This record gives sequence, C-alpha cells and structure tokens, in this order.
Amino acid sequence: MKTIFKVALLSIFLNTVLTSYGQRTNNAHEIKIDALSALVVPAMEISYEYALNDYSSLGLSTFFRFDSPTDKLYEKAAFTPYYRQYFFNNMQTRSKGLYMEAFFQHTTHAKNEQDIDDLENVTKILKNTYKDLGIGFGGGAKFIANNGFNFDVGVGVGRNFRISSDSPLFNEGPDFFFRWGIQIGYKIF
Repeated sequence: MKTIFKVALLSIFLNTVLTSYGQRTNNAHEIKIDALSALVVPAMEISYEYALNDYSSLGLSTFFRFDSPTDKLYEKAAFTPYYRQYFFNNMQTRSKGLYMEAFFQHTTHAKNEQDIDDLENVTKILKNTYKDLGIGFGGGAKFIANNGFNFDVGVGVGRNFRISSDSPLFNEGPDFFFRWGIQIGYKIF
C-alpha cells in the first residue's frame, strides 16, 4: 500500500512539474517586423522578444534605413534593447495586453551634404555620421491569436545623451526622439 501511495504521489508531482514547465516555456520566443516603417519610411525594423514570465519580457529591436534623404539629418540605424511590463493579461498567453516599456537606443544619424565643384560643375555628396545614445519610455498594446501570430502597436519618447562630440553634426543632433510602430510577429517556440 505504501508503494502504491509513493508511486501515485511521485506521478502527481512529476505531472505537476512537467505541466508547469511546459506552460512556462510555451511560446516564450517571438520575432516581429515593423510594417509601418517599411511602408512610411523605406526601412526595416526587426525585433526579438523573450517572455520572462506572464507579465514581463525583454527584447531587442534593430532598425536599418534604405534611402538617404539629401540635406537632411536622418536616422540611419538603431539598436534598441527594451524591457516590457504587461498589464491585464488573462494568463492564457504570455506577454500580451497593454504594456509599458523602458528602453535604451543606440542610433547612427547621417546627413548628406552637397558640394558643387566649380571647375567641373559636378555635385559631390559627402556623408557625415553622428552616433547617439538615449533612454526612453513608451507604451502600447499587443494582441495574440491562438495560432501564435500577433499584432503590436506602440509609441515611445526618449532623450538623447549626445555622445559623439567630435562629429560635425554634434550640435545638429536631436535632443529627443520618438519610437513608434505597428509590428506583426509570430511566437516561434
């Protein structure tokens, strides 16, 4: 009788541990693409997010711009690690609902300057770059379908620290920056 009791207790314990482990690791990794930056700005923003638990996650976004506007300071590339805290999650799916986030952003700005050579009357385009580091806060909402596809709408604002004082664009760099997007993604495993 004691043996049956021990086997039953051990099987209940193992079943509980394996079930809770399966629920905690289910759909913890997510890949997203920002559809808004691809349509409005010819750019690509790809994000990876890892769910720490039902209410928080860590992520990294990478942004690369494809075109280069003339005579204008523009964001060429950005790397943004972030932490999100989710609210009103119904615990059926991890990391969904309304969220607030804190993020750091390392940005490379560039500016094209046109210089006309009088001898040959040829226009030369000189590219100057400027790197910056900023911190910010934002919020949004993420909706997840049963099959793992998700839709994420978010906006944020941050402050730059102006770290490249040796750049000629140092005084032209923005003090504040905005982070916005509509991302479409999939929880991979």
